[in-house]
Amino acid sequence: MKSLLKKIRFLLIHRLAYRFSEQFYDWWFGIVSDKELSAAELGLTEPGCHHYVASCYIRFWQMMKLIEIRPGADVFLDIGSGMGRVVVLAARYPFRKVIGVELTEKLHGIAQENVRRTLPRLRCRTIELYRVDARDFRIPPDVTVIYLWSPCSGQVLEQVFSNIRRSVLDSARTVTILYLSLPGVTGLDDIKPRLPWLKERQRVKLGAGSLAVVYTCSAEE
Repeated sequence: MKSLLKKIRFLLIHRLAYRFSEQFYDWWFGIVSDKELSAAELGLTEPGCHHYVASCYIRFWQMMKLIEIRPGADVFLDIGSGMGRVVVLAARYPFRKVIGVELTEKLHGIAQENVRRTLPRLRCRTIELYRVDARDFRIPPDVTVIYLWSPCSGQVLEQVFSNIRRSVLDSARTVTILYLSLPGVTGLDDIKPRLPWLKERQRVKLGAGSLAVVYTCSAEE
């Protein structure tokens, strides 16, 4: 019984610390992003489209340590950018441009306001936000880093990766893909056998509740 109570106490403290840090950093950066919205609340009914929950601040920073950024050269794309938290955070790095793609009008509008508020304090001020289905979004030829926090799965995710592949073939380059997920088998793992050109480079467990996987895609592969 004592061990069970100890475990429960640890989990509660961990959860409270997580909630505090999320709210603190939203306040610190002056944005609104610490909310959770179900697919139904967002009007998403198609299988494969997920609910909204922002990327954890700490997990994002940990993921960024897994890659090297070429200042003024690399272009960052967040697929499923939600309220724009990752767009704002990525723009604090020396990217040449940061792009966010979001399906829902509600989240897209909040992201626009978050970017407007924080723009004067960002390192990269060339930011583009698009409200569009990621399956219909043509990946720009200068994008070199793509971030996904498990925004979709199944056929939807497979179409998104087909778009990435098409962009790389049309404009030869290497694209680094940062995929954040819950631990275990990811939505990308499920379709990976049908993406032989996608090369896994690193798989890292971040804390108890997150898994980061780094992939690359190039015309030569």
